[in-house]
Amino acid sequence: MGKNRSRRELLAGAARGAGAAAGGGALWAYVLKQQAKAAPFVLRPPGALAEDDFLSRCIKCGQCVVDCPYGTLRLAAVGDPPPLGTPYFLPRDVPCYLCPDVPCVAACPTGALDPALTDVGEAAMGVAVIVDQENCLSYRGLRCEICFRACPLQGEAIEIETRPRRLSKHAMFVPVVSSDACTGCGLCEQACPLPRATIKVL
Repeated sequence: MGKNRSRRELLAGAARGAGAAAGGGALWAYVLKQQAKAAPFVLRPPGALAEDDFLSRCIKCGQCVVDCPYGTLRLAAVGDPPPLGTPYFLPRDVPCYLCPDVPCVAACPTGALDPALTDVGEAAMGVAVIVDQENCLSYRGLRCEICFRACPLQGEAIEIETRPRRLSKHAMFVPVVSSDACTGCGLCEQACPLPRATIKVL
């Protein structure tokens, strides 16, 4: 009787182990599948190397995330667009506030964030683009200019341009982004007052 019971327990334990292994295998397969179709472009911290170089150097330690004083950076979780465990940010949630001392770069132990970046105004995280002119308040003829006012490089990265209207003698004042000066901080995207930002960092 004792032998039969211990055999039953052994078989039950083996079945539980096999089930756990199968579940773990399914989770791992999901992670690998998600990584295979990870977004080719995501917004990285200031000073991030070109994506392939960044991924080869980033050890997913999270030090840049910890040292970001604004909570801008996050580590990619399962199901997020970037490769698992790598730092990125969503400017509509929390933009990069361009800290003068660039603490995220200083925190990186591997050089995945280029230590040569000392002027955060030269960060090239992305470029702001008016993605929806049809709904942009400025392009609809209203004096919005909120993205322009939110830009830390006002007059350089975003300028206000005067354009004539077809059916009115009054001009339109529309934001125009300079791709050379834009840092990709996303302050303009976060500031857009519409439910869906008409300016986005790409």
